[in-house]
Amino acid sequence: MRERRPSRSDHYWLSPQKLQTLQSVTSRPNTEMAAIVQRGLMLLSTEGLKQATEFLEKNNVPLHVATRVLLRPAERRKPTSIMPKKNG
Repeated sequence: MRERRPSRSDHYWLSPQKLQTLQSVTSRPNTEMAAIVQRGLMLLSTEGLKQATEFLEKNNVPLHVATRVLLRPAERRKPTSIMPKKNG
């Protein structure tokens, strides 16, 4: 038997675009990993891809996450305020 596809009238249905938007603005459950990824992105801009990749690997960032953030910038999540703000 075929599984019924949710209709737009179902209260739990979200379009893929809406779901992606909601996922990108929700808080991250793992702020430590988010901080590591932020540091990896800083390394990418200052030291290059090799150093950023090695840093993320050393800090146990999953390969699919490292690949997404380093090689597909358009798919990165929005930055969070996990990094301490500078005074002044």
